[in-house]
Formats: sequence, structure tokens, C-alpha cells
Amino acid sequence: MERVLDKRYRIGSPLGAGGSSQVYLAQDTALNREVAIKVLDPVGAADANLRKQFVKEARSLARLSHPNIVSVFDVGEVDNLPYIVMEHLAGGSLKGRIERLGPLKAGEAARIAIEIANGLAFAHSKGIIHADLKPSNILFDADDHAKIADFGIARTPQEDAATPQLFATAMYVAPERVEGKHATVQTDVYGLGLILYEMVVGQPPFTSTNAGVLMRDHVVRMPVPPSHMRQSLPKELDTIVLRALAKQPGLRYQKASDFANAVASIENIDKELATTHTLMTEPMHDFVPTVDQSPVVALLSKYGQPLRRAFFALFAALPVFALMVMASFGVPTAMVTAAGHRCAPGVSRRHAGSSAWSGAWGRCSMVLDLLCVAACLCHCWGSPDATDSCGRWGGAGVAGCCSSGSVEAGSPMVTPAARTPELGSSRVPLSMVRVT
Repeated sequence: MERVLDKRYRIGSPLGAGGSSQVYLAQDTALNREVAIKVLDPVGAADANLRKQFVKEARSLARLSHPNIVSVFDVGEVDNLPYIVMEHLAGGSLKGRIERLGPLKAGEAARIAIEIANGLAFAHSKGIIHADLKPSNILFDADDHAKIADFGIARTPQEDAATPQLFATAMYVAPERVEGKHATVQTDVYGLGLILYEMVVGQPPFTSTNAGVLMRDHVVRMPVPPSHMRQSLPKELDTIVLRALAKQPGLRYQKASDFANAVASIENIDKELATTHTLMTEPMHDFVPTVDQSPVVALLSKYGQPLRRAFFALFAALPVFALMVMASFGVPTAMVTAAGHRCAPGVSRRHAGSSAWSGAWGRCSMVLDLLCVAACLCHCWGSPDATDSCGRWGGAGVAGCCSSGSVEAGSPMVTPAARTPELGSSRVPLSMVRVT
């Protein structure tokens, strides 16, 4: 190969090799500037498919003039070997930077990801999909700006529909490409997620020496969130990366610009700890959802007080309701009449001769009698000598504490003389009860 290419480019030291091509540093003698020349080797030039891809890369780059895409200055062919003259980027590749420095700072990784996404968005606007994004295809200029290179397998939608072959590197391939589907804008978004993941973690999400295992992992395995591998990373970065690496293209960011905006929206990402817990000196705003944010809060704010009042009113009415239910099923007449003699003698006498309680007035009177029974029982059971005064149910139980006159024939009763006058109490010991 001539040391001066096409009587203009003086070939210098090799910069690298990839696939079937070599890249050399050269001097453009016409414009007196350094350039990079990519030359297809003789084996690659003999392959019609590789030669077609090489020429297509030149055409793709020639259509893309953007600050974050490598610029093409010239194309040609010497000794049946096609070549591309590109701008020389002295900053090296992103892959080399990660291998040399390890994981990048979150702020630096975000800046690089945004620049790559901006370049991709421009390429997508021209109908070109890169389809092989990886750190080795990201180069840096002297000002440390990231630029996308190697559009050798870039696809247009028409080309991909005709020949949806898989040429991408197994470690950086999108799941739909493994399944034989067409490359889309979301395919490049997946590549963005892979690059951002490797920048902040220091390694790709899936690693293996077996290409088949790698492609399977891209299809079925979920990547470990970056913050689990490096705890200083903000949680917001996890959300962005995992969404970009979604298995289904429809679940990813639909445009590269959406990805860039999401990364740019992370606050304080340039700091080592973007989500630091601090002592709160003021109430946290929006910590509790407002009426506009939650329909449940809106419902309780409007109807909470009436519901609370209805709740307490219901519980207050339960005892009365229970007594009414007891009256409807018929409480023993002796119990009610005895209570009436003690608590409401006038009312009880009116009902003493009644053979049946019927009608509204009878129901109401019975409820009053039952209330007297409940009050009397509570009074008796709450006293220290409740056992001595009331005894057990049956026999003289109720009559012993709530009797002031005769009840029905055959029922136990206590005579007025059996009271304890010195105490002024209606409670009568069992020893003073006389059953007639």
C-alpha cells in the first residue's frame, strides 16, 4: 500500500482495526490537517456484502452533518480497496476510557449519554438507524465531545424490511434483533441504555464468552439495576436505564430525544450522591396527596364528617334497637313487670292486668320497662355485694332486687317488710326473701 494515498493523504501510524478494516492516522497535505482513514482490507474487499456495507457507511456518514456524529471528508478507492477519510478524534473511544478509568462519574456519564442521544436523534430524522451502538463506536474529540462512528451496518427502514439480517455484536444486540425482527428507532434506544449502563457500572449488563448465551440473556434476562451494583448512583438513573433496556420495544423510550430529556431531568446528577437523605427543617411539600392528586382523599374530605357523625349515631342507637328487638320477640312478663314495680310503679300497674301487649302504646311501654330492667341490672351487677343481693337468675334473682309489690300468681315475690330500712336500699339479702 502506498505511503501517500491518492497523492494527498500521507499515511501514518495505525489507530486500530475492527472487523475487516483498518484505521490509520494520516496527514491531509492539501488542507494541512490530521485525518483518520478507514481502509477495507483485501479479504473484505473481495466479499461483495462487506464491500457493500463499507460503501454504505460512507454514504450514511456523508448525509449526517452533526456535532455528535463523526464527519466524513472524502471517499475513494485505491488498488481496488475502498477507503473513507474522516475527521481524526484524538480523545480515543468510550470503551478505552471505561477500561482505563473504570466506571465514570454519574454526571460525566449523563453528559455523554445526552450527546450520543442527540446525534442519534439527528440520524433518525434522516431515516438512518445505527443498529450497532456500543462503547467502541463512540469517539471523543479534543474538546471531549462524544461522536458516533461506524455506521457500517446502519439500516434504513426499507433495507431492513428487505433483508433483516443480524450483524450486530452479541454483547450489544437488542432482543428484537435476536428474534429476527426489523431494526427500529427503539433498537438504538436499547443501545443507548446499554452504553449508559456500562458507563456507570463499568461493565455491560450481560457478560459471557458464549455468543448464544449473550443473545439469550438479552431476550429473557432482566438486568440488575445500576444502583445495586454501585450504591452511590441515583435511583432515577435506574428507572431510565431499565426503561431503555425493556424487552419489548413499545415499553422503551420511543425517541432518542425522549431518552436525552429523561437523563437531563435528573437533578444533582453531577454530584456523587444525588439522592442524599437530609434533615428536614420544613414540612415536606406534596408528601401527603392533595384532593387533586387522590380521589380517595377528595371523597373523605367531602363526606368524612357526615360519615363520622352517622357512625357514632348508629352506635348510640344500638342499645335502644337491641331492646326493641327483645320486645318484639317477647321478654318474660315476670321480668318486665318486676322491673316496672321497682322503676316505674305507675306504668307497671297499668300493665299488670293486661293479658297481651299489642299496639304502638304497648310497644313503647315495653321498651320503657326494658330500659328499667337494664338500668336495674347494671346497678345490681356493679355493686360489691351483687352476688348476695341478686343471687342467680331464676328463683328470686330479679324479684330480689326489683320487687315492690305482687306480680303474677305463682311467681316469686318479696314483701315490703323484707326491705332494709336502715340502708334505704332496695337490695334485699336472700335470707330476707320470703317466697309465697
